[in-house]
Amino acid sequence: MNATNHSDKSHLNLIISNILRGEHNLPLQATKFFGPKDIESDFEKLANEEHLKELFEVISLFKETREEDIVLDSVQYAEWEFKKPETNLSHLYLAKNSLNDVYTINLLRTDLSEISLFKVNNEIAFIGQALNGIYRRVTAEIEKSSELPIDIKDELDTGLHKLGEFFNWQISEERSLMRGSEKTGLSPMLTTLFMVKASIIQDEYLCMGTCNQVLSSKEDERISCECGGNYRLLSPYINLDQVSFVYPNSIQDISTSKSLDPKKIFQILVDVMMPKRLVILLNKLANAIFGNKVMLPITANFHSKATNDSVKLIVDYFWKTEDEIYLFAYITDTRYSHIDLISAVSLPMIMREIKESVKNHISFEKAIQKSKLKDWNQTPLLKVKQLSEYEELIKKTNTNPGGMNDE
Repeated sequence: MNATNHSDKSHLNLIISNILRGEHNLPLQATKFFGPKDIESDFEKLANEEHLKELFEVISLFKETREEDIVLDSVQYAEWEFKKPETNLSHLYLAKNSLNDVYTINLLRTDLSEISLFKVNNEIAFIGQALNGIYRRVTAEIEKSSELPIDIKDELDTGLHKLGEFFNWQISEERSLMRGSEKTGLSPMLTTLFMVKASIIQDEYLCMGTCNQVLSSKEDERISCECGGNYRLLSPYINLDQVSFVYPNSIQDISTSKSLDPKKIFQILVDVMMPKRLVILLNKLANAIFGNKVMLPITANFHSKATNDSVKLIVDYFWKTEDEIYLFAYITDTRYSHIDLISAVSLPMIMREIKESVKNHISFEKAIQKSKLKDWNQTPLLKVKQLSEYEELIKKTNTNPGGMNDE
């Protein structure tokens, strides 16, 4: 296995693992970074700074999704220059895995758009499993003999270095983690679509010193913080303003969810947005690269803890202006097979038709009526901040077309 070439400025590969070790002890942190030598050197300094330890805390990112049975595995993001929506330069891949008390996250940035989320997630699962084994072995050895000069952190770092080297080589040189024919064995069905009006905003500043403070609407980014650090513009964020749901007539019979609460359904999109904690870490590590980048999800993979089923979120975009965007989020699911559902095989055509209609100044409602989803129910545009006011999606009636239950 040849040494990986780190000269490619677009290639950044970060692995973070947190290991719980008892109620009264802080989690162990093991990290490994691959990228340009100057950034790699900066990363090693960051990882060793005690006051920056909270940036490498990832356990809190393993929260449950809208359904207790569904677990988020991986997300692919497209990266755009702010105010330049036609210039997506790189892709970001986020994969996560938890095993026993070991929580591992990988963030990969590359120009390659055909990386397999499924394969990357399997590799991260393997790394997490190996780290779990290392931790169990070392702690067992320490318990047997307190005289053994074993440092658990050193053992984990050494193991992660070896595992990470091979993983990174697979991506950047062997190219064995590229997308191929990946089949779940089950036929996914399109179950839900929601169109979201969103705005892209950049008004937050990050202190590059020791405090990691984030401030909004600073007038002069050259002003220093009380800790002595200078402020830098933080990556733009996505403000999800309004949403319209499109769903089959029999959703209440089809869905196994206990609740059809619109806010909980919408949460699946919120959950795949780039976590703020990771945005801060990326900016801390390489603000020159990430400070002006918009990171938008393209695909997200989930799995059912109870079955072998998979749920996928596919997101399409239409840029209305340089900082206004329409997101079309489609959910496919292998858990359901119902006459009112549509096979995901038709999804590319449906996506293309709806996007082209909206681009041609046809309303979203009429765009749906022209598509294969014309018999599905549709809600009006609802303010995201007010979704909690609506209890559940309901079937369309003559008196309340495409409405919501707001009792």
